[in-house]
Formats: sequence, structure tokens, C-alpha cells
Amino acid sequence: MINIAILGYGAVGSGLAELIKAKGKTWQLQIAVKYVVDIRDVSSQLENTATYTTNFDTILADDDVTIVVEAIGGTESAYNLVKQALLKGKHVCTSNKELVTTYGAELLQIASNTQAKFMFEASVGGGTPVIQPMYRTLQIDQIIEVAGILNGTTNYILSTMSTTTKTYETILQDVQQRNYAEKNPWEDVGGFDAARKLAILLSLATGNQLNFRDIHTEGINNITRDDFSFAHEFGFTIKPLVWGYINQNGIYAISAPILVHRKHPLANVCNAFNAAMIKTASTGNLMFYGEGAGKTPTATAIMADIFRICSATTHGLTWSTNTAKIQPFDDFSCCKLVQVAGKNRAFITAHETEHATAETLKNVPVAKMFRIYDYD
Repeated sequence: MINIAILGYGAVGSGLAELIKAKGKTWQLQIAVKYVVDIRDVSSQLENTATYTTNFDTILADDDVTIVVEAIGGTESAYNLVKQALLKGKHVCTSNKELVTTYGAELLQIASNTQAKFMFEASVGGGTPVIQPMYRTLQIDQIIEVAGILNGTTNYILSTMSTTTKTYETILQDVQQRNYAEKNPWEDVGGFDAARKLAILLSLATGNQLNFRDIHTEGINNITRDDFSFAHEFGFTIKPLVWGYINQNGIYAISAPILVHRKHPLANVCNAFNAAMIKTASTGNLMFYGEGAGKTPTATAIMADIFRICSATTHGLTWSTNTAKIQPFDDFSCCKLVQVAGKNRAFITAHETEHATAETLKNVPVAKMFRIYDYD
């Protein structure tokens, strides 16, 4: 019997408990929730096998508990509790991207020292597996580019704007009413949620800690219906893209609304779905696609990490505490589509092979400039 403790019994924590109850009898492994830790009294919601407590020391002292699932969120309490669990030699699984981006290198080092595992597959793609495939790829190949759509809320908003006459403001109100977005949605629509996830992927790809605040980040709040009409005219759509590139000059990273050609697979990732494209030196492009956020997909990803720990076949993820510098994204050669004010035409420019040079654009009334996702 594998006994686990769940820290936090909100959507993710309760979703995991429900998954174990519904599917556990069909698994080869016997897994039981022994403890649930929450500041609220959730004892009435628990199965008879689970004990409710507010005292984390109870979990630390119980050697029968080998895996701790952190589902609190944020870093204020989660960091200290996860650190204590790892120091005690207990494995930890989490979906907490803020915890991983802020303290990932330190917690991975502690886990290595105590022969525990710190697992966070659910922190990036929710139910879409990205972390483990990336890690396996790194064993045999070099990752040179990461791109994708890693925030379901913004993808839903822009997908709806692309296919309907609804405005950004109207759709945002709709997703807030459905509880798809927070009352203060800026973490999502400002691009920061996706930037955190990109920082995790690039930290893994480069082997160094990246600060998500150094990633060039733009929100989708200034995108209009007219922008979609303009993009469609030239064969593009607008997607809330993360894009990281690694070359001999350094690491480049951005989280922003970017033009994607309508024939590209990422252009067809719609609604609340996620996708990540990993480009390697030898294999080329690999794409991972699936449902992102949500109670059940996230719980499934955490459960997959628990299975990996129990199978004893997984190697510990790692990156160093050295902080890697992110280069200014505008230094990276990136094509741009320039909308010329008052005229039904546009320039497509690039830093190295420009159709319209900076000198040409000096005297052109530019209405808006869009980055284009370049791909092979």
C-alpha cells in the first residue's frame, strides 16, 4: 500500500482524491490517501481511510507516508512544507508553477541529497504531458527551441475572437462568470502564467534556473477584432504564444500574442486546449497536445508522477542554482508584420533579411506591429 498525504483540499487536492476513489481499484498499485492537511475543516468531505489534520508534523513523523502532494498553491506556506517533506526524505508531487519557478533549483537539490523525488509534471501543461517527454529527450538530444500555447484562458479568449464578432471585453466577462478566469485575471491575460511555465521548460532545457520576470511578457488585452481581420488577410491567426530559443548567443524568451500561420499546427489549437512544441537538434519538432487546466486533467498529471515514483524507473529532474541570463527578445531575428496606418497594405520585416528596412519604416505611419512565429 502506498500512503500519500494531500496538502490543500481545493480543486486539485479534492480532484486527486476523487480520481483515486473512482479509478484506484483498476490500478496495479494500491494507493490510499492517509492524510489531508488544510486550514479549513474538510473532514466531512473525506473518505473513511483519510484523516484530516492541520498539523503537518503528523505527516513528517509518519514513516508510512512516502509521498506528499502539494496542492496549496502560491509559495508562502507551500515552500516551507515541501522543503520539510523533502528534507525528511519524502517524495513530493505538485502542480504549483509559482513554487517551481521560484524555488525549483533549491528543492531539486534537496531532493537529490535525500534521495527523494520532486515531481511537477502538472505545473506546465496540466493534463498535457510535457516535462517528462522533455526530460527523456534531453538524455539523448539537445533542445534548441520551445514554443506553444500554455494558458487555456487566453487561448479560449483569442480563439473566440478569431471565429466570432465578440470583443475581448465581452469574452473575458463570460469566462469570469463561468469561473474559467479569476476576478483579477491579469496573471492569465497579462501573459505571466504562461511565462512561468516557459521558465520551467527552459530551466529544464538549459540546466540552469531562469527567472520568469526576465521573460519579455505582453498581455492579450490590446488585441482587437480588427487585428484578427488584418492577420487573416495575410494568412495568419493570433495565438497567446510562449517561445523560447537557445543558440550560441544565449537564451531568448517571450510570452505574448504572436501571429501564427493558419497552416501551422499551433494555429489549430483552440479553446482551452494546450500544446507545446519542442525542437531538438537531431529529431526536429515534437508536439504535445491536450487538455490543460481543470480539476481532473491536473489530478491525472499528478497521479502520473506518483506512478513514476512508485515504479522506481524515473530519474530525478534537475537543474542548477546558477541563474541563466535571458537575452532581450528584440535582439533575436524575428519576422514582423507591420500594419501601415490608413493603407490596405503591410510590410513583413526581419532583423537580418528585411523587406522593409528600419530606414524605410521611419517615414511610414505604423498602426501596429506584430511578431510572427518563425518555424521550419
